Amino acid sequence: MFSVSSKCIGGPDFKPLWVAPRRYSYHDIMVVVGGRKNSEQTSREALVFDEKSEKWEFLTKLPFVCTKHPIVLYVIGGLTTETKYSQASTSVYTLSLKTNQWRTVEPMLEPRFAHQSVSYLHFIFVLGGLGPDSRLTGSVERYNSMFNQWEAMTPMPEAVLYPAVAATNQRIYVFLEDRMPCRTPSESYRWETMRFIHCVYHIARNMWSKMENRTVKNVSAPAAIVDDKIYIIGGYIRRMIAYDTKANKFIKCANLKERRMHHSATVLNNKIYVAGGRHINGHDVIEDLDNFDCYDPKTDTWTSKGTLPYKLFDHGSLTLTHVSQTWAKS
Repeated sequence: MFSVSSKCIGGPDFKPLWVAPRRYSYHDIMVVVGGRKNSEQTSREALVFDEKSEKWEFLTKLPFVCTKHPIVLYVIGGLTTETKYSQASTSVYTLSLKTNQWRTVEPMLEPRFAHQSVSYLHFIFVLGGLGPDSRLTGSVERYNSMFNQWEAMTPMPEAVLYPAVAATNQRIYVFLEDRMPCRTPSESYRWETMRFIHCVYHIARNMWSKMENRTVKNVSAPAAIVDDKIYIIGGYIRRMIAYDTKANKFIKCANLKERRMHHSATVLNNKIYVAGGRHINGHDVIEDLDNFDCYDPKTDTWTSKGTLPYKLFDHGSLTLTHVSQTWAKS
């Protein structure tokens, strides 16, 4: 659309002034937030990666010190470390790329960390994790970004932490091989039996059902969706598999370059980008990573995209569409 403005100056000689239309350019960028930086330090950093330039830039820092939090356009809950004793948080922050500023929105109904979150339409679902007194929870709550409101949903069949979660076709899929936490007399956790948790949440019916297939054996692994396939990436192992939601079957994919956990993954232009995390080296020693790798589902291959500005784990990542406005030349 355009508009025409005319003005009469000293007679009937009209000179139209053509106003150029606004033009918008769109491109996807990857944002990495928080986590634990360089082995010990809890990070307030927020990074942005532009695929075109293949460069990292720093955004404004988080307004708080927090780790073990997922992000889906928002930073949700997590473990705050600003006080002497770490504690689960209900806080929710959102970042405006236009102003490069963080602001608070309505807090969660329950404090939690080591949970997972996933967005679907204008909703954000928060699942599981550790709540008050570090107790494992299977509670689920949903945030309506249009009305800035939280509501409790049907709890999960099992209490979980760090599950691989993805949403598509009115369903949320949860995949996890987890160790059952049991309390000792000293009230500390010890890890006993293994359990397999694969379930589906039907969003419209607010109902959970269990999946029969128990192929997935990934622990603390993120999930990403490309073309109706849910990719479950690493998790103390090198293996990556994809669950085809239409065919209801698992597909073996190319392995990661190393055993990896507590990393993040997001989809950028139909490719999966995996950032940071921790891995177990050949001497069974856990090391932090600054690796930044890319998986192409079309070729089933991994390529290195360099490194993060620092080693990082327990962070979150997501893809945002950046909109910039320009004016067309007349």
